[in-house]
Amino acid sequence: MLLWHEQASDRTGLAHLYFSKLFLCYLFQDFRQAAANAQELEKYLNAVMGVIIVPLFNFYNSLTVLALYAEALPSEQAGFLEKVTANQAMIQKWAHHAPTNFLHKFYLVEAERHRVLGQKAEAIEMYDRAIAKATEHEYLNEQAIATIDLEYLQEDLPKLISSLKEGSDRIRGISASLRTFSRGDSDRNSNTELVICHLS
Repeated sequence: MLLWHEQASDRTGLAHLYFSKLFLCYLFQDFRQAAANAQELEKYLNAVMGVIIVPLFNFYNSLTVLALYAEALPSEQAGFLEKVTANQAMIQKWAHHAPTNFLHKFYLVEAERHRVLGQKAEAIEMYDRAIAKATEHEYLNEQAIATIDLEYLQEDLPKLISSLKEGSDRIRGISASLRTFSRGDSDRNSNTELVICHLS
């Protein structure tokens, strides 16, 4: 299909194709491939001006770079945030004129931006707004994205932190016990027998 569109110089078809790939890669959390498809789509956006693909590109492009933010180099992170800021300026304009279609998208990207910057309270507030607007206007897929991310922040993150702390405390206790054990026998020579049990 790609080859056919390229041979026909079908810029509109290529824009639709790369948008579909961007969208699917984002949903399946293949963020690197989503970013590559966004980069290709950008070449063909002028062929679809005035079509819904343009605002959806801005939305999913922002979500994609924010998903890649944590593992990016600091110089890349700055570029990612600049891209998100530019995309958000456009989405905000569209949201002003068509809030039913775009306001929840604006809030969701803002939530993700706050999340990657470690601004948890602001992220939760924006997720709540995004969910409310997406629910009100029946954008179920975007409601689901916001809900999953919000639930992670509200439920899984504190559990993860608690588990990490518990694991750290256990390791600290084992380490202290081993130090105590090794020091306690240091002034006398004794043979220690190690018994290994195999469970079958």
